[in-house]
Amino acid sequence: MTRLGITGNEALFALDIGHSTMKVMEISATNPEKPTVVGYGISGNYADTTLGPNGDIIRQEDLATAMIDLFNNRLVGSITSKEVACTIPTSHTFSRLITLPKIEDNQIEEAVKLEVEQYVPMPVDSLYIDHEKLRDTDQGMDVLLVATPRKIIDSYMEFLHSMSLVPVALEPTMNASARLFNLSGISPKEPAVLIDFGSTAIDVAIYDQALFVNSTIPGGGEALTTNLAKTLKITRDEAYVIKCLNGIGESKNQEAVLSVVKPQIESLVREIQKMMRYYAERTAESKKEITKVLALGGGSNMPGFIQYLSRQLNLTVQIVDPWSQMDFGNLRQLSDEERTVYLTVAGQAFLHPGETIA
Repeated sequence: MTRLGITGNEALFALDIGHSTMKVMEISATNPEKPTVVGYGISGNYADTTLGPNGDIIRQEDLATAMIDLFNNRLVGSITSKEVACTIPTSHTFSRLITLPKIEDNQIEEAVKLEVEQYVPMPVDSLYIDHEKLRDTDQGMDVLLVATPRKIIDSYMEFLHSMSLVPVALEPTMNASARLFNLSGISPKEPAVLIDFGSTAIDVAIYDQALFVNSTIPGGGEALTTNLAKTLKITRDEAYVIKCLNGIGESKNQEAVLSVVKPQIESLVREIQKMMRYYAERTAESKKEITKVLALGGGSNMPGFIQYLSRQLNLTVQIVDPWSQMDFGNLRQLSDEERTVYLTVAGQAFLHPGETIA
C-alpha cells in the first residue's frame, strides 16, 4: 500500500517540485474540448535548502514530509493515480538544434554524443542525453539535442520511487508550459517565442514543432516586488498592489516602477533577440519567420508589459489564458493568484499517459 493512499489506474497526475513548495494536479481528458480538473493541491513551504543550487533534491525526507502532508491534508478533489509526470527545472536543462550530415537513423545517437561537448558545458558522462529528429534538409538533418545532468534526474527518480510512485515522464518546466500554449491554437508549423514569466525566473524558448532552444532569465515577479518595495520605500504588500494594478502603465509611479522593471525586461529582450538570430541562422533554408510572442505567468499580466515588449521586439505579443479551456466541475475554482501558481503543473497534467518523455 502506498503511503499516499492513492490507487493506480490508466491516468497520471502531474507533480511540479518548486524551490519552496510542490504542486500536484490531475486532469481528465474524457472530454477533449473541455478537460476536467480532478484534483489539485499545493504543499506547505519547505526549506529552500531542500533542493540544491544545481537543481537536485538534497533533503529527500523533508520533501517526503511535505508530500505526505499535501496528499493527506491539502488536496482539493482527489488524485487517483500512482503514475506521475514530474517537471524538472528548465534552467538546468540544455536544448539546442544541431545539424547533422545525412546518416542512418541508427547512427544519430552516436553523432549526437559527439556534438554534446560543443554545446553543453559539462562532461558527457555526467549527462543524460536525448534527441529528436525534426526534419531532413538539403545539407543533412536537423536534430533537437536535449541534455540533463544525471545528478538531477537520479535524485528525482530516487525520491519518486521512495514514495511508491511510478514515474512515467520527467521533462523541463518549459515543455509543460508549451502544452498550455498549444491550447491557445498555436500551429505546429508556426514558430513562436514562448515566455513563462514566473515568480522566481523567466523561462523563454523558441517553439517550432518542438522546443527549439530555451533559456532562463534569473529573477521573476517576486524579485520585481522586492526591488519595487525598496525603491519606493514601501511594504512588499503595497509594492505588489502597485505592480499588479499599475505596472509600467501610466500612473504617478510609472517612472519609479519602470526604473525597477526595465533592466529585467531589457535582459529578456536581448535574450529573445539572440535566440531569434540563432533560429534564423539554422532555419534559413525554410525561410520561416517568427512573428509572435506567446506569454503566460503572473508577471506577463503586469500592466504595460505586453505593450513594452511588443515595441522592443516589433512583434505581436499575446497573453495566453489556458484556464478558460478547463472545467473544474464541483471543485473550488482557482483564485487569480493560484492560477499563476498552478500553470506549470497544469501543463504537465496534460501529458497523455502514452506520451512519456525521458
